[in-house]
Amino acid sequence: MGEAGMWRANALGWLGAALILAWGCAAIPARADDEPPTRVGRVSDFGGELYLAPQDRATDWATIGVNYPVTSGDNLWVAPDGRAEIDFGSGQLRLAGDTNLQVSILDEHRFALFIASGRVILRMRTLEPGDSALVDTPYIQIQINRPGLYRIDVAPERQQSALMVREGEADVRFGGGTQQILPGHMAAVSSANPANLALQSGFGTDGFDAWSAVRDRRYDTSTSGRYVSSEMVGASDLDVYGAWERYATYGDVWFPTTVAVGWAPYRFGQWAWVAPWGWTWVDDAPWGYAPFHYGRWIWLSGRWGWCPGALVRRPVWSPALVGWFGGPGWAFSSSFGAPVYGWVPLSWGDPYQPHWRCSARCWRALNRPFAVDVAERPGRAPARFANGEVPGAVTWAPAHVLTGGKPVAVNLVRPSPSLLSGAPVLATATIAGGNPPSLTHRPARTPPPAGLLRRGPPAIVPSAMVNDPRASAPRQAPPQTLSPSARTPNHGGRTVSAPPLREVTPAPQASRAPSAAPAARLYGGVTDGRGAYTGVVPTPGPKLPAGVDRGIPIPPTVAYPVIPSAPRAMPSGVVPTAPPAAVPEVRHVIPREAAARNAPVPGVTPAPAGPAAK
Repeated sequence: MGEAGMWRANALGWLGAALILAWGCAAIPARADDEPPTRVGRVSDFGGELYLAPQDRATDWATIGVNYPVTSGDNLWVAPDGRAEIDFGSGQLRLAGDTNLQVSILDEHRFALFIASGRVILRMRTLEPGDSALVDTPYIQIQINRPGLYRIDVAPERQQSALMVREGEADVRFGGGTQQILPGHMAAVSSANPANLALQSGFGTDGFDAWSAVRDRRYDTSTSGRYVSSEMVGASDLDVYGAWERYATYGDVWFPTTVAVGWAPYRFGQWAWVAPWGWTWVDDAPWGYAPFHYGRWIWLSGRWGWCPGALVRRPVWSPALVGWFGGPGWAFSSSFGAPVYGWVPLSWGDPYQPHWRCSARCWRALNRPFAVDVAERPGRAPARFANGEVPGAVTWAPAHVLTGGKPVAVNLVRPSPSLLSGAPVLATATIAGGNPPSLTHRPARTPPPAGLLRRGPPAIVPSAMVNDPRASAPRQAPPQTLSPSARTPNHGGRTVSAPPLREVTPAPQASRAPSAAPAARLYGGVTDGRGAYTGVVPTPGPKLPAGVDRGIPIPPTVAYPVIPSAPRAMPSGVVPTAPPAAVPEVRHVIPREAAARNAPVPGVTPAPAGPAAK
């Protein structure tokens, strides 16, 4: 297609997108009294550049990084030389370079994607009764039936969508019906003949698969599941950055191994406006997701510790578990010339007061695991917070630091002690959010967001996007047996055909430049020499190595097994050799010099073995 044709196609796509958007708004009426989702994903790893456009500003691409929250309606695009991983608790979503998709639905029981283009690997770790996982592409819809490992490639230049199942089981819905795909098989549908589906057994691997395998090993070997739910987003990063201790009052408490001088929770990072919750904390530390969106922080023996609370299978996410002070009506704000806000991490027993609609069930889930009396729900913010008495626990910053997405630690203000006692307690920061923070660098040529490229629901079944994302009753669990709905030639169906699919073979490493991965970042606090916030000191307590695996070169290929093959048939005329009657003895040969050294000395009795030397 020529450049003129490409621009015409884009223009038609944008025109169609406007119609689709209007149709979608009519199909999904918004209800202001809906509670926000209780599960929110997180950028857990990335290389190169990663962009996000929220649903309410779908054309406003902005760069994001590690720990940025990802929720329903968010559009994601990875630059051609990048890659990214989104952890959403029940699994991980991995994007190769030049991938454009939309997270259609992400809540406690449902996960739905629309992939406009690119390569995606989906690792589903849990899929319980009542859960659903759907992936839409321009040509097929994929229903994930079991936990497993799935790869979806959408190639706009070939107008083709392909599904590769390494582990698990999925149903592919296309123009000709539904086809079940089992491990080790690949299915593809092209726009040239959408009623036909090409099947093949076996497929290759590439560097994207290799990187995904490395990331899987990180989650598979995580030990944090002994202390928190495996579905707590960000918990796997706690292993190498801190240590756990147990207390009678708090249960398991996690202490970060190394922090900056003057460190306090919710100080080294920035604020972002994330709808529908509002001001959301984005921490700088590579481990800084779970401890800032779940649990409570306590000051114990001169150090900060994080309490995840009573074990909950699917903990409820919060934008920031802090208490607020200050605001425009405070005397210090008037003298400073701009509103100044302060916040302190909630401690054990402090109630969290969400400023959005939160039912009684929501209130209990946010507070009961942390020894909060949930029998009586207070109607206003408490008069004091336990951590407010800890020296240096409250962080103060001007309002423009919040709205501009600026780093907090280098923009602190220090009110005089005489004014602190008069700081009013707030339910939340009384400042309206604007455009997403940070994120001023925008690529010169960006694709239209995936949410605007969607052409409506497939003809076979309603799309994941038109399913009511606020349905009160969870869906029925997908069948866990082999579905007879997909008609095959052996079961009354016809043979589907399509051009033969080429095997995906690894590209030679010399001909392909490796993805631009960021250098391993040492979380060391502020480096501009501003007072006590410069330098790094260890926190008291046990120490663990703070190693990371980001930026490690990955070989372009990896041996990735598929389903076990059947026993190999013995060719005719070949008689298997009978096993030997006796297994020959295996002798351990000791080198002559070693034997001479170990030979007993005549007349000397060996001394009995004592305890090992320390």
